[in-house]
Amino acid sequence: MAKGWLFSLLSLALVLGCGGQGAPTNPGVTRTESSGKQEAAPLPVPAHLAASTNDLGFRLLAHMSEEENVLLSPTSIASLLRMLAYGASGDTQKQMLAVLGDPKAGPTEQQNAIKTLTSLAHRLDPEKPEPDVSIANGLFLRTQFSPKDEYVNAMRKAAEAEIVTLDFSDPNSVKTINAWVNEHTRKMIPSILGAIRDSTVMIAINAVAFEGHWAAKFDPTQTVPRPFHLGDGQTVEVPMMHRTGQYAAAFLPQATIVEVPYAGGRYAMTLILPSEGTSPKRLLEAMTTEKLNQWLQQAVPKEIALALPKWTSTFERNLNNDLEALGAELAFDPDRAEFDGIAETTERLFVQTVLHKTFVAVDEKGTKAAAVTMGEDASSAPERYEVVFDRPFAYLIRETKSGVLLFAGWLNRP
Repeated sequence: MAKGWLFSLLSLALVLGCGGQGAPTNPGVTRTESSGKQEAAPLPVPAHLAASTNDLGFRLLAHMSEEENVLLSPTSIASLLRMLAYGASGDTQKQMLAVLGDPKAGPTEQQNAIKTLTSLAHRLDPEKPEPDVSIANGLFLRTQFSPKDEYVNAMRKAAEAEIVTLDFSDPNSVKTINAWVNEHTRKMIPSILGAIRDSTVMIAINAVAFEGHWAAKFDPTQTVPRPFHLGDGQTVEVPMMHRTGQYAAAFLPQATIVEVPYAGGRYAMTLILPSEGTSPKRLLEAMTTEKLNQWLQQAVPKEIALALPKWTSTFERNLNNDLEALGAELAFDPDRAEFDGIAETTERLFVQTVLHKTFVAVDEKGTKAAAVTMGEDASSAPERYEVVFDRPFAYLIRETKSGVLLFAGWLNRP
């Protein structure tokens, strides 16, 4: 086997229940700021980009265990893979673009896709309340490693990436990278890296953080213990939030869907309660963007008495085997990987690890962003539907205009 130089790819994503100040990064490193300041309005997400991003997430979810609480960020994973695919060539790039659902994308299209996904962090209107979305990209380079200027400049421009050169042989490099992670995930994921291999030359990180209040908060005084029925037949008692109001909902043979909007209406949590005898994994592993859109088109405003558990969970997974199973095996092959668009080296470059880590916290408020209360007509008496999420269910966090998924997963045990 030929000796190779390794990339480590770290994808982090979280939905926060509370905010915090970022940790300072360590001094004594060579750092180049990104060109983007996340001040411009978000770019519109084309339908094909939203669909390819979402469908990648659904295909990956098919590889997850239904016994766990699972949460992936399709946006984070797709962003990171697109950054890498831009520097790939030959069959390696063909495989990666196929996995991304964008097999015909040329360099310009690839850059535009990265730029568009990154711009989801930009606010539509700074004066109006909406969730605070942060998308940060970092490229951490070994001091002896010299990537091509074209690649570095493209990542600065399209991904707003921060480029940091470190002495990977210095243990403080791990602390520097973890401090960056801690800062850009608002202290909710304090670290992701334990050590750096001698053969690693670049660590690419995409971090997505989402903080948003519900458009209409749950009253904490209405949160009471209620049973939650686990998939294995056991029952546990959990704090269950309650609120009655107007929500878009659909009652389908396969599932019940309730859309809970965040302040401003740009984002919503889509709750999907499978029909009896069906698990959330079975629903999502067979899901496509087209099918999801068909389901959502049937959701109409109804008076809903909603009961939803409070929960906090973390999820971490090495995605190497999952991505290889989807068809990207060459990227991980030290003898055949082609990444000469990133650097010209005497040693072949290949991907060592794709690590994905998420955090979610759901409570009555949502998060610290300003909230707007949804209007309700208290004088009318519409038909009321009770929807109780007291057994495993799926949930998505979507940008409502494009439908692109920031997060997708399921709650098996609060």
